[in-house]
Amino acid sequence: MDYVRKLPLLIALLSSVIVGLVGRLQRVPDKENMLRMIIVMVIFYSLGLLIRGTIVDIKNSIDKKRAEEEEQARALLEAEKKQNEQNNNEQEAMNSGNILDLKVDDDLVFGTDDEDFDALPVADFIKKELNQ
Repeated sequence: MDYVRKLPLLIALLSSVIVGLVGRLQRVPDKENMLRMIIVMVIFYSLGLLIRGTIVDIKNSIDKKRAEEEEQARALLEAEKKQNEQNNNEQEAMNSGNILDLKVDDDLVFGTDDEDFDALPVADFIKKELNQ
């Protein structure tokens, strides 16, 4: 980008040197040769300014498009991620009531025995009354 900034000056100097050498080879008087060099330098400097402006505009538009594409890609990725999370949550909600995982263990002791069970006194009373 540094060369683009210096582009008008480089074009103007290079073109004036070329015009100066051509004038010298054709044996043009120095005053006329210097006048031609100055005119060519001004023309090519303005042309270099136009070229630099165009290059900078093109670069800025490319950078802007690239940033917009990255932002769109990022937004699309986030939307896709949210959709996947929502689908996973819905799937888990649907599957959570359908799965029944039981383990049977014969050695499992709950701490109550049939021998420890005492009938209520009302039950004894009813049994005695029925027997009579």
